[in-house]
Amino acid sequence: MTNEIEETHHDYLFVIHERRWIIVLAFIGVLAATAYFTFTSPNVYEASTTLMVDPGARSSAVLQLGYRPTGSNLLQNYCQVIRSRTVAEKTAERLADHRSHPSRPAASSLVDDVARSISATPVRGTDMISVTARASTAEEAALISNAAVDVFIEQQISLLRGEYTEQRHFLEEQIPLILDRLQEAEEQLKEFKEANKFVALSEEARAVTEKLAEFDKMYSEAQTDINTSTSRLDYLRAHLAEQQKNLPEDIAKVSSPYLLELRKQIVNLETAYSMYLVQGLPGDHPKMLDLKAGIDEAKANLVKESREIGTQRIPSLDPLSSARELFDNIIGLEAEMVALEARRDALSSVRKTYARRLESLPETELDLARLERERELNANTYHMLVQKHEEVKIAEAGKMSNVSIVDRAQLPTAPIAPRKARNLIFGAVVGLVLGLGGAFAIDYADTSVKTPMDVDRTGNLTIIGSIPKVKANSRKHDRASGIAAHMITQHPARSPLAESYRTIRTNLQYMSPDKPIRTLLISSPIPGEGKSTIAANLAVTMAQMGLKTLLVDSDFRKPVLRKVFGVLREEGLTDLLMGRIGLDEAVATTDVENLTLLPAGGIPPNPSELLGSKRMETLIEQFKNDYDFSIFDSPPVLAVTDAAILGSKLDGAILIARAGKTDKAALSRTREVLDRVRTNVLGVIMHMVTPVSGRYSYYTNYYYYHSYYSDDKSERKKHSKNKKSKERETVHAA
Repeated sequence: MTNEIEETHHDYLFVIHERRWIIVLAFIGVLAATAYFTFTSPNVYEASTTLMVDPGARSSAVLQLGYRPTGSNLLQNYCQVIRSRTVAEKTAERLADHRSHPSRPAASSLVDDVARSISATPVRGTDMISVTARASTAEEAALISNAAVDVFIEQQISLLRGEYTEQRHFLEEQIPLILDRLQEAEEQLKEFKEANKFVALSEEARAVTEKLAEFDKMYSEAQTDINTSTSRLDYLRAHLAEQQKNLPEDIAKVSSPYLLELRKQIVNLETAYSMYLVQGLPGDHPKMLDLKAGIDEAKANLVKESREIGTQRIPSLDPLSSARELFDNIIGLEAEMVALEARRDALSSVRKTYARRLESLPETELDLARLERERELNANTYHMLVQKHEEVKIAEAGKMSNVSIVDRAQLPTAPIAPRKARNLIFGAVVGLVLGLGGAFAIDYADTSVKTPMDVDRTGNLTIIGSIPKVKANSRKHDRASGIAAHMITQHPARSPLAESYRTIRTNLQYMSPDKPIRTLLISSPIPGEGKSTIAANLAVTMAQMGLKTLLVDSDFRKPVLRKVFGVLREEGLTDLLMGRIGLDEAVATTDVENLTLLPAGGIPPNPSELLGSKRMETLIEQFKNDYDFSIFDSPPVLAVTDAAILGSKLDGAILIARAGKTDKAALSRTREVLDRVRTNVLGVIMHMVTPVSGRYSYYTNYYYYHSYYSDDKSERKKHSKNKKSKERETVHAA
């Protein structure tokens, strides 16, 4: 289990090493892009203003309506208003006035910028609101934050005073009219008394007139309350219309049988209340108190039911919006008007009754009573309007905002964005993650064999050895020159490349002790995997051991070994198989001792038939008799059938897999093809392996060898240095 885990770790390290350029490019690319946007982005400054909200002061105005917003709802309402476009427009106007440069943006663009820059959030656990503004300069950030707060508070004061302002305007219009009517009534009464020498009414007429005047006063008060309430209602509806279109019409349509019953109940109770007043019952009488309680309860039920039905029929109402409070105020005011209208109608009926009683008086006395009544009515109405006007003025002046500024925004000392260090760290992490992810994704999609372990997992093949990737010094680009540059004869005897081939040679010698391998096929699944290079180097390695070795170029499709070894003779295996020449004439000696080359010769039209002939079998037996070891360089297995035909006649076959190129499926299919013709597949040699520290030590001695000879070189250098030092000391002593 431990080995498996270690190998898995090695797999990860190998992928990172193999795909390191992908990781590096992704890392540098993302980091560079992040750095570019970070250092080219404009600075963003942030300034904050803190507000204190008194929920009780704001909600007291609507307590009598049966609705009291919670502190959380009120704070959310105010935050929504601060973020509204209305506040942004007025804030943008103040910002435009403070800008000194001539190139001001368009009004709509400036409003959009201001609206996006303002944010308002409740401070958790408190009744405070933090109003934050962001801008490209510290001055603008502080200005926008403070201006938005000022606009909001002014708007709140205007809204709170708006209802009373409308009432004051109405009363100021009515007072001069009533005063004119009063003066006219007094003048008419004076003229009547002078003309008729009539100074006073009779006791009965005076009693009826005073009673009628009393009800006239009550009627006038009810009518005045209706008029002022209508003015307030129009104001609230107009203000609500600015927030949500068509909403006032929807409110007017709010109705149900239960609401109609409640309105009827209020009318009956108000009528009964007015009749008891006619009878002279005081306001603190038990019957009057019961009726008053019933009226208040019916109005509260009317408000509650209207709100519920309105919310169902008008789903656009947000419970946290300021429109909801206006909606509740309108509903409550309409319920109040139902009661006022019922009281006015009841008093109107009583007035008519007393007015008929006056009709029984003598004509002169009746005229005097009418004039007295008119004067008294106008006088009472005038005094009532003046009193209400003073009350409304006091209420209007006393309406202050329940929002106060705790801390005004100050000039920020440093920008909040871009955060250079954080952005660069984030870009580095993202680049590294993307690079690693891309590397592993590409590696997962890559189906080629990259490590000896991949070979083990593919087709149950044995690794015979691994050939490391080395740098070639050849400047030519033809195939023969490339192979010649990778020959072990071009590298030091103790090089890792030479040692790799010696390891393979040793493995081959001990693979089958009872039946030594004398003839060996070298092939690969597809072209370009280095089979000819390995065949040539393996032959050289065998020859260097003292074995009489024959290297046969049996690749009739693309023969190359003749050029690699510099053999000028063009005849070869083809001519030998066709009987044109003998074996001695076909083979050629090489510069490597004990190594003989049999070139391919001319390219025949039927390579497969020649390799499968009886003559080929005879030649193979002759090779065994004349040479200690014979190596056949064959075409790729999956490209043509030559390798399969020839492999079945030899002692064994070795497949070449190039790291990062040979497909796993191709290698598995190659094994199947050779198994079908009963070829003895000895194993696989990995070619062009990129070493990673500790990665392939199980398969090759590359690192152990490199470490060993590095130490050996160090010791020899040290020994040489010490020897020269002693020689210098001897000369100096002499």
